[in-house]
Amino acid sequence: MLIGEWSSGFNYNASVPRTCLAAALLAVFAVSAQDIREIHRLGAEAGAGGIAGAALTGSTQAVGRIVTWGRRVVSWPLDRSSPRVLVRDAGSRVFGEGGAVFDMNGDGQPDIVLTETSPAQTFPSKTLVWFEAPRGRRPNWTRHVMETGIDAHEILGATLFGRRGALLIQRRNQVRFYTADGGKRDIYSFYTPSDQGGLALHDVDGDGRPDIIAGNYWIQAPESYELPWRLFAINTWSEEKLSAMSALAVAGPGLMIAQAERTGARLAWFEKPADPRQLWRATRLEGSLDLEEPHSVAIAGDTAYVAERAGLGRLIAFRNFTPTIVAPGIFARFAWMDRSGLVLLTKDAILRVAPGAKNSP
Repeated sequence: MLIGEWSSGFNYNASVPRTCLAAALLAVFAVSAQDIREIHRLGAEAGAGGIAGAALTGSTQAVGRIVTWGRRVVSWPLDRSSPRVLVRDAGSRVFGEGGAVFDMNGDGQPDIVLTETSPAQTFPSKTLVWFEAPRGRRPNWTRHVMETGIDAHEILGATLFGRRGALLIQRRNQVRFYTADGGKRDIYSFYTPSDQGGLALHDVDGDGRPDIIAGNYWIQAPESYELPWRLFAINTWSEEKLSAMSALAVAGPGLMIAQAERTGARLAWFEKPADPRQLWRATRLEGSLDLEEPHSVAIAGDTAYVAERAGLGRLIAFRNFTPTIVAPGIFARFAWMDRSGLVLLTKDAILRVAPGAKNSP
């Protein structure tokens, strides 16, 4: 499920009463069919075993690329140039859903963190590994083992108190941090009826230290690495097993959260209160959409996108909290924003959605 933080922000005008939001619209967001184009056809990568996970990487100056993994790891440039295999098929080894592209050792090259399973391992137990990027006389990706017995659907590259590593939610109930040199830190364990999903870094309390957003909580960073972290609830969506399995995106004064693995899912914009340790103020957005597994959320400027993985497979754009169906039948598994617009990964293609036109009502 997609998580992310977008510096441009989702522009919520707090001066506009919620009951008058529709009337306050200055424009209607629309995307026509010709604004969606295919960048890559996944071909064999979408075959047996398929793609388990993916990540967007690339700076604002460089050409972005999508890195996918399943039976092998492949890089797909967004300028439509040819894809490149990074880590080849290793026989019976299979990479799981969780993964991240991140410079683990600080050498300036993006490395890859994944979980892998072999027939000798009992599902869902996996090995957490990172592949060190080639450099100089070392032409191949070098595999390093960090931990065994891992079940992580989400992994995030992170720097905490000057330490580079992989942040993850183990077995959907414990946040852990692993460093490239073998270090490990158990940050917090959840004790709720629901599994916890959705992971992001954001300085929630404004103290200059990155806090962690996980599921329906945020975890406050201490003053130093060795001290305990503190847990605060953003919302109370934890009634059932999948209630807090979230797709989320951070923007400005709050974040958007969707129940990523539910039918009839809730979707809301949560505005951070003056004291973020209190429950955040929610504006519910799903209305009559009857969302089915809204697995990805992405925000840029004043537009938020929500992509369904099931049901009608819709891509939905929200502007000033008002939804527009961009296209049905997309069934996006992942969605990201880059400098050129929205990028989607479906079961068999990578798509680009260009910015839509603003039309007078």
